[in-house]
Amino acid sequence: MSERYFPVPEPSKKPEIIAGLQLLIQREPLREEDIESFFIAWERFKQNEEEKESLLEELENRINRAINESLFFSEIKVLEEELEKTKSFASGKMFSLLERVNKRLNLILATLNKPMPLIRPRREDGRPPGADRITDRRLFEYLEILDLDLEKLLREKILDLGCGEALFVSELSKKAEERNIKSGRGSYGIDLGLLNFLKESNDKTKEDNVEPLEVFKRKRLQARLESLTNVVIVGDWHHLPFASQSFDRVVSVFGFPFWVESWHSLRTGFAEILRVLKKGGVANLYPGAPVITPIDLDEATRKIYDSEPILYQLWHRPEYEEIIKELAKKVQVQISLKTFWPNNVSPAVYLTITVP
Repeated sequence: MSERYFPVPEPSKKPEIIAGLQLLIQREPLREEDIESFFIAWERFKQNEEEKESLLEELENRINRAINESLFFSEIKVLEEELEKTKSFASGKMFSLLERVNKRLNLILATLNKPMPLIRPRREDGRPPGADRITDRRLFEYLEILDLDLEKLLREKILDLGCGEALFVSELSKKAEERNIKSGRGSYGIDLGLLNFLKESNDKTKEDNVEPLEVFKRKRLQARLESLTNVVIVGDWHHLPFASQSFDRVVSVFGFPFWVESWHSLRTGFAEILRVLKKGGVANLYPGAPVITPIDLDEATRKIYDSEPILYQLWHRPEYEEIIKELAKKVQVQISLKTFWPNNVSPAVYLTITVP
């Protein structure tokens, strides 16, 4: 008799639920067990639909903000992935919004992925920059991008936020050791994203279609990082694992505030930087803003953005301006537009913070 029971279908399988209802209508007499099993499935289906509707509403709010205001750099990839998942059950007005913001995201991603000096600088040996992560930069690149003096850096204790593969920190420490300068060997790099990068790399090494050379590179990277005592792989700028007034300088190139996720994150990040800086300490941050420009720029500005390999910046956003003003009440803050590299690519915002 058990074969007569109506099986509870998956909540997402609406056709099976309808088929089950038709089966119940045709069956005589209807059993209490059949009716109960159907309504359990129906309640699950309704709950699933309500969750989807809630997800769509939340996503719609974020999309409207992306279109009408601005989007944090850190949200670009996350939103892109969510859009792909949502398209499977979106329709009507919501689908139009998805298509609209997807075009916008593609434009942004295409710009960020261009092999331009501003995004991925040339290597010291002149070879093409390749597909390195944008935080993986060497000592000479930090010196040029942030306009810093090597001799001065060697005598400072430095924290690099978003250090990537820690090339800057390790090269700086090595030079300090060669010259027997103890202070320079006290520099640190911190990177939360690197942990995920290595985990993904380890997962990829288990796949059969991964090139042996790529596997070797990833394993060599992990071994090198594990041998460095001055690199903190797990960490974030909300809770820096260092005592107050620990560093003479904090630097970041495409780290902080480039990848912050909210205005609250920006505030707490600045507070932590001020906490770990010594009196007279300096923070050099590039780019100095975490948001992109809105799409509805005036025609003249749009032409500039379309014709130049420029980073999307919007450092005059009211929210950003408010945070900078709050910061300026405590310390010296300088916002400047600079260009670098021989071909003078378009300027982006630099932020310099000095603790009195």
